[in-house]
Amino acid sequence: MSTLADDLATYLREQGKSAQTIRAYLTDLTDFSAWFARVNEGEALELAHITILDVQQYRQHLLDTAAKPATVNRRLAGLRALGRWAEEERGLDNFARRLKGARTTPYRPQALSRNQVNRLMREAMLAKRNRDLAVVLLLAQAGLRVGEVARLQVGDIELGERKGTVTVRAGKGARYREVPLNKDVRAALRAWLDERPADAGEALFVGQRGQPLGVSGITYLVRKYAQAAGLNDVSPHTLRHTFATQLLDASGHDLRLVQHLLGHSRIETTARYLKPSAEAALEALEKLSVGLGEE
Repeated sequence: MSTLADDLATYLREQGKSAQTIRAYLTDLTDFSAWFARVNEGEALELAHITILDVQQYRQHLLDTAAKPATVNRRLAGLRALGRWAEEERGLDNFARRLKGARTTPYRPQALSRNQVNRLMREAMLAKRNRDLAVVLLLAQAGLRVGEVARLQVGDIELGERKGTVTVRAGKGARYREVPLNKDVRAALRAWLDERPADAGEALFVGQRGQPLGVSGITYLVRKYAQAAGLNDVSPHTLRHTFATQLLDASGHDLRLVQHLLGHSRIETTARYLKPSAEAALEALEKLSVGLGEE
């Protein structure tokens, strides 16, 4: 076993794996080896004797005993590395080639209710800070990432009488996209542009001294207004999630539309927002009740 582990570690280092990843994979190998010996009446683990049946049975063992699918998938990663090494370095069949991970429940990120978003915006309006309101609305009603808002320049905003757009020139993965702006965002941007210092350079959002408003500054102002509105654990990303969730509902679950506006490269990323909240699920189930359990 020690020779097998040493050889696997050498292979992983040649593949450029980090020391942390190598340690994790070797732990996976140790766990699999102990299980293998237990179910095969003390037989020592040998690479040539591992079959697809063994790894599938081990996967089921993990599903039966591990706490979460993510834990199962993490521990199967070491077996996949072992299978690739067996094929590439020893010329054996990759016994883990068809090894499937555990299915995970889609995660729906935290989102605010409409009332909560309105409370947050109201705090910015009461503070009479047009810049801050425009920032909040670009996050909550245009779905921009906080880094995208921080990098916006004045020339990225086009405001017409009845329509407007924001151009994101360097989104995640250096992807370019144009996002339409609703009337709320257009009004907030006009109010900010009317008072923005003319000598402030190209950055759209600047501080009191004319310096560009960065990610930390945007995060600070969002949290400040959220706390004033009595909301906890709200970040710029929360507002982007809120935009995605509300837009899916408003568009009749048009994933392609939401994918485009959010700038997601994969439709699976957008699909996370389809998972209903616990409150929505309970509300739907309560509609099935005939009143036998009235409280």
